[in-house]
Formats: sequence, C-alpha cells, structure tokens
Amino acid sequence: MLIPPAFVEKMEGKLAYESVLKYECGRLYTVQIKKMKDGKLFFTKGWPQFVKDHGLEYGDFVVFRLIEDSSFQVTIYDPSMCEKQCCDSHRNENGDETAMKEIKMETNTTNSDQDHLLSDQDHPKGPSPTKKNQESAIKIQSDSSDDDLKGPCAKKDDPSFKLVLNEANKIYVPLPASFVTKTGLASKQEVRVIDPKGKKWEVKIKKDGKGVGLTRGWSGLFAAHRLKKGDSCFFKFVSRGGVEFIQVDVKRGRGRPPKSIALKSCKYSIM
Repeated sequence: MLIPPAFVEKMEGKLAYESVLKYECGRLYTVQIKKMKDGKLFFTKGWPQFVKDHGLEYGDFVVFRLIEDSSFQVTIYDPSMCEKQCCDSHRNENGDETAMKEIKMETNTTNSDQDHLLSDQDHPKGPSPTKKNQESAIKIQSDSSDDDLKGPCAKKDDPSFKLVLNEANKIYVPLPASFVTKTGLASKQEVRVIDPKGKKWEVKIKKDGKGVGLTRGWSGLFAAHRLKKGDSCFFKFVSRGGVEFIQVDVKRGRGRPPKSIALKSCKYSIM
C-alpha cells in the first residue's frame, strides 16, 4: 500500500524500516516499509495479512494516526463512513488479544536502483518527528475487491433536512440557514455527498445573497438516480473522526417505483 507522499514529506522522510499498526481490539501488526525507484514508500510485508484479517474492501477508508515512533493507531470505515467493528476472529482461541508477532527485518544486501529497502542514508538518525507533532492523521482508500454497501451511520442528532424536488433542483439544492449554521458549510468550497448506493460525489458549495447551496457535482447524482420533480431527498450532515460528508436518502414521489437499495441503519459510529 502506498504511503501518501504528502505524509512522507511532512515526516521529512524519517520513517523506520518497520511500523506497528494498532487496531482497536488490541492486536498489533508489524509491517515493513519499502522504497521504490521513484522514491515512493509502500507498506509491504505484513500489510496483506492486515487487509485479510480485517476484511478490507474496495471503497473502505483506513485512517492512520501516528502516535509514537513508527506506531500507528488504525481506524477502518466502510464506504458509507461507518466505523467497522473489531470482530471476534481478531482474538485467539483463549479469548485473549493476540500478542504482537515479531517479524525479523529482511535486509536487501543487493539493493538495486529499481527496488530497495530504506537505507541508513534514507533514514537518518535523530529525534523522532513525532515529538514535534503530537498526532498526524492520513486517510487512505484501500485496494480491495468488493464494493459492498454496509449502510450509513448517521445519528439522530446530526443536522438534517428534507427537500421535495422541483425542476430547479436538477442543478441546485438550497440549504436551510439552520443547517448551514450547524454544519459550518458556509466556510467551505465543496463537500462530499454520499448517495444511497454509497457512491461519493464531490459537490461545490455556492454562496450568494440568496443563501448557500449545492451546485456543481449535484447534477451528476441527480441524473444517476433518475430523480424527478416530486421525489423527496433527505440530507444529513455527518462528521466523524475528522471526516465530514452529507448523506443523502431518496424517497420516490407518488406513482414512482421504490428504489432497490435503501439506506440502512448503523450499529456503530464513524474516514
């Protein structure tokens, strides 16, 4: 898995050969870091096992928070931005949390220009950058094979509103003043919108004398779901773990067939 270059740059390239990933159920994974010819860094040995054990799927988000030297606290979210719970399979047969498995670092004695592990020159000695930064967080979309909607995890107290669509709403959705105030959307240029199927849309926010609304990007969602005048859209603003988005559900107008995929409730909260 690629480690985002922006994160590597922030760390000034000072990353250890190995990192420990800590998941919520207490299990620890040691993964190796490999540097490619183009200078990009990847999690390699140990990462595939982490992906397998936690059932990472296409569209999932994995949040890494650097908490100490070469140690990351990991949180996993499904496509609807619900936090995935730790399952029982992450514990051993005795019910105890699995202890960290020490993995001996493999050194490459014949480093090539194309593919090599971090060298001492790549990883200079000195104070850990984590002492300068109490916590650094990055969001990464995982590479996996399935796009399964787990359902949104909005809470009852999340800001929300209902809109019965008209012709003008094909390209513009006016946001109620109270909704804008509670969400702080007036200070943003765009917002992520997640439709009933879990697909993400980046939508621009327009601000003028008439108010605040959703513009560019919304028409794509409107067309994809074949929305029409008289349909109702339910908008809910969700903010979990530093990840913000608007979750949309749809109710067809009278005489229109129901959607085949409806939003589900979530048993856990949240990117």
